[in-house]
Amino acid sequence: MRYVFAAVALVVSSQAFAQEYVPVTEATLAALTPSATVAFAPLTCPNPPKLADLGTFKVTESEMSRSLAGRLGLPLGGLAANASGRVLIQDFSRTKKCTASDGKTELVYGQAVRIVASSDNFDADGRFDLPTIAANTTLKNSSSNITAEVIGLTDTALLKEATKIFGALNVDEYDRVKKLIQILSEMAITTADKGTPQLLGMAAAELDMSAPVMGAYAVQRISDGKNCQETKATVPGISASANLAIENAYFALAGTCSSDAPDAMARAAAKDALAGFKVKK
Repeated sequence: MRYVFAAVALVVSSQAFAQEYVPVTEATLAALTPSATVAFAPLTCPNPPKLADLGTFKVTESEMSRSLAGRLGLPLGGLAANASGRVLIQDFSRTKKCTASDGKTELVYGQAVRIVASSDNFDADGRFDLPTIAANTTLKNSSSNITAEVIGLTDTALLKEATKIFGALNVDEYDRVKKLIQILSEMAITTADKGTPQLLGMAAAELDMSAPVMGAYAVQRISDGKNCQETKATVPGISASANLAIENAYFALAGTCSSDAPDAMARAAAKDALAGFKVKK
């Protein structure tokens, strides 16, 4: 069961591990499952991990554009799922991989308190963590939002504690955020036996095999004026990860994944991104 609250990251300034999976929801997987494997949609594990199969809790994080975060079904609060802005995802979680119903996709199940922090007007090459989001929001008077999902954990006290933090993350809110860190992390650990492992994401290793190639191919197709649906149709037996990579490129450059041809601005942006290279199929 999932409970969505405005919340805060469990670890504000400690070192986190890079996420080995892409956060995703079952609804998103259903949308990404190609028609050729519709019998398996939405992708789930026939034999999902049990509580005893999960490892120890740790903090992992990843970063992405807000348009991709919205496409993945992540909670963004009141901020729109547009191409501008950055999103930080931090999971305080314990996980286990399993093979999905298509026999090849590796999914990640587990328990987590997932933090999704969004920020506008942020330097693209600057450090991106909760302290800098708070500072950026205050100094630049920009928009930010902190939301969280409690996944696979059903303790009522934990759920209530998570509701105590909501809205924008700024300098004034930061100290209050820090005071809840230990409470939330300890409660997640001590109440982990109250719950059931749920879907957390798609294993990054599976994505890494096709995403870079499919992303570059999609950029070339945008440059050539081809629409998103045509591009996906040119990939026989397209996987969920390849489908996602193509859609992400189209959302980032053209603003949509549809049967509409990319406009002149999108084509120009794609040509600029290719930097003179040409991707052939």
